[in-house]
Order: sequence, then C-alpha cells, then structure tokens
Amino acid sequence: MSESKETFVGAWKLVSVEFHDTTNGGVRTAAANGRLMYDEQGNMSAQMFYPGRPMFASNDAFKPTPEEAVAAFSGSTAYFGTYSVDNEGQTIIHHVEDSVYPNYIGQHLRRKFRFDGERVTFSTEPVILDGQQVIVSLTWERIAS
Repeated sequence: MSESKETFVGAWKLVSVEFHDTTNGGVRTAAANGRLMYDEQGNMSAQMFYPGRPMFASNDAFKPTPEEAVAAFSGSTAYFGTYSVDNEGQTIIHHVEDSVYPNYIGQHLRRKFRFDGERVTFSTEPVILDGQQVIVSLTWERIAS
C-alpha cells in the first residue's frame, strides 16, 4: 500500500513501546508518554517521556543534581526536523535538525511503518540501548481533531 506524506499529518499519541533484542529474540515493553506531530509542510517533532522521573529538589530547571540530570535525560527523548516517506521501503525518514540526544542531530532516522486503522507502528533500525542491540517498535494512535 502506498502512503503519502499527508497520511501522517496530524498529532499522534504513543500507546506502546517494545524493545526487540536482536541477539536473543526477547521482547520487553515499557510504559511511556509521547506525542508525535507531522504537518503539511513536511515538519515533524517527537517527544517521549518515561514515567517515574524524579522531580528536581531545587525546583530549578538549570540546577539539577547529577543524579536528577541523568534520570531526566535517560528518561526522555525529543527531537524535531522534517520528514519524507519512502513507499517502496515502507519507511518514514525523520531528518533531525535538533535533539536532546546530540548524536541524532543531522541524522536521518529511518522507521519502517505499518498502519492498522487509526494506529501506526514504527520500527527502528537496530540501535544500541543500555548496552543491548535492539529494534524499538513504537505504536502511535492518531489524536482526533
């Protein structure tokens, strides 16, 4: 099935996260909150946060303790840029302009996609997370306008 960029336009809510271990085939899930936005001009943004991140004791966003900073950073991801669709490969590509994870800046993040009604699942290429090589599957549900 051929999908145009317009198919992705709108706001999406994260409904599930799965980590598929590429070495042993194991799958683990994680709770997370997230939003994904695509517009008609080809712009996109993604934000994902894991629950349980500690509040900063100082109540100062620029003065966390080292432990608070690590927990806040490792418990979230966010980036923005533009996007394109490769129908032949059933892939959406996020062209990252800026990110909380500096290694993403300037990268082209390829995500295989599969639609199921008002939901879409994106699967990453293999990545290293917490020392393991995994494929991450993120399922998003369209937010009604």
